[in-house]
Amino acid sequence: MKRLFFYIIMLFILFHPTGHYTAAAHEQPYDRDKIFDEFSFGIQRQVEQLDINEVNKYLQDINRQYGTAFSSSAKEMIKNITQGNFSFNIKDLLGNLFKFFFKEVVINLNLMGKIIILAIICGLLKNLQSSFSKSGISEITYYCCYIVIMVILVQSFTSILNMSKTTIDNMVVFMQAIFPILITMLISMGGIASSSLFQPIMGLLVSGVGTFLKDLVFPLIFFTAILFLINNVSPHIQISKLANLMKNICIWILGIIFTIFVGVLAVQGIAASAFDGVSIRTAKFAIDTFIPVVGSMLSESIDTIIGCSLLVKNATGLIGLIILAFICLFPIMKILAIVFIYKLVAALIQPISDERLVNCLNDISNVVVLLFITLAAVAFMFFITISLIIGAGNITVMMR
Repeated sequence: MKRLFFYIIMLFILFHPTGHYTAAAHEQPYDRDKIFDEFSFGIQRQVEQLDINEVNKYLQDINRQYGTAFSSSAKEMIKNITQGNFSFNIKDLLGNLFKFFFKEVVINLNLMGKIIILAIICGLLKNLQSSFSKSGISEITYYCCYIVIMVILVQSFTSILNMSKTTIDNMVVFMQAIFPILITMLISMGGIASSSLFQPIMGLLVSGVGTFLKDLVFPLIFFTAILFLINNVSPHIQISKLANLMKNICIWILGIIFTIFVGVLAVQGIAASAFDGVSIRTAKFAIDTFIPVVGSMLSESIDTIIGCSLLVKNATGLIGLIILAFICLFPIMKILAIVFIYKLVAALIQPISDERLVNCLNDISNVVVLLFITLAAVAFMFFITISLIIGAGNITVMMR
């Protein structure tokens, strides 16, 4: 009975007309130019349908703030990337970053000069302490100078903190602008499971991370800076352990957020991509097998659509990575310029000024480094997010 059933199935496959049509269709030679034209037309049609006005606004903002970095619109850049004509000069970018860094250093020379002058005054008063009848006079004078320096440092630190908040807001808004575009392209190439998974999780994580950092981590960093300032007012007030504890808590929070963010997206994204790949492969097999005559043609059309969507999605994701880099790189360079100023001033005044003032500048510069770490961590998390969406589509195509 089993043998009879097996022979019937084999005869059905051999003499079913779909098999002949499919074989005949596959025996036709492929026209390379025709395939290239189909891909080019499909890519151009998909690019023209993209709504990327928000992305263009970010390109214009970057050109207005940091010079003409991009000479074409987002759609033109996507077309150039898909055609292999896009070029990005890393040397020019590095040169602009170094120019921006030294420009910020020059801008902050006024801050540097104020602190150095006050530090020299404190040093002179310390050396002339023996001229006073009571040492308390020089100590009071030191406190006055130190309070002025504290005001200058708090103003500078607050400015950097606000800039960091604005940068995170810009990155979050940009992610919310480019995310629907990437998800739409992912759906168009069959990534239904991946898109349904990324959409709620990514929206929650991106907005949640930005809000959490601004409302919790940044106030903790500011409180840490205040503790270090108070710690260096007088040798009788020692709260360095508490200040270091607060700094470590900020670092631990950033590490936990980073681990959760990357872990959730990576594990679930890869699993959903594999499911999408198998689903597309099953759909193609069903169309090719069970639809007579035109099944093979429809299957090849699906390949063309998926290939075009893949190229457009990857090109859009690459542009997103570039814009995200520009959003965070220049504020990061500004933060590093401030850190350099603080470290340089601390090194210059160490031979002539009070040790407490030197320690204060060194501690504040280390707290500013926390802002740098925070911005870099957020940018890296968003980089990974866009890269995972790009990779999800690639895995989907690979698994099909």
